[in-house]
Amino acid sequence: MALEDKRFMHVLTTETLPEISQKISEIIGSDVEIDVDWESFSSKESMQEIEHQVFGRVLDALQAIAIDDIGKDALKESLKSISVIHLASKDKRACSFEKGCLKLQTDWTDFWSIFSADDIQKIMEEEL
Repeated sequence: MALEDKRFMHVLTTETLPEISQKISEIIGSDVEIDVDWESFSSKESMQEIEHQVFGRVLDALQAIAIDDIGKDALKESLKSISVIHLASKDKRACSFEKGCLKLQTDWTDFWSIFSADDIQKIMEEEL
């Protein structure tokens, strides 16, 4: 990983992800662990999508689910962690919500393989 990539990752881990974590806590009323598989994000190009294409859509999905107390309570009771993995190709693309973990894995540099907020919301609501 190049120095520029390391610097970008540092900003993500020290500034961006704590802000996102705070927003998630505000939406659902509890803390959620965020686990990014940094080894799978080998370049700035792939990491650039984390804030908006990954967590922006997750935040949108959570806000849609937490539109009322029933949804907010369901999230508070169920959502414990969010796991994000970057894949070299979209062949093993997957979005799942099992045992309290929302897991998102795809090629984040391929816009057409990125999950929409609606995709994430639907998958989560099926398990809440």
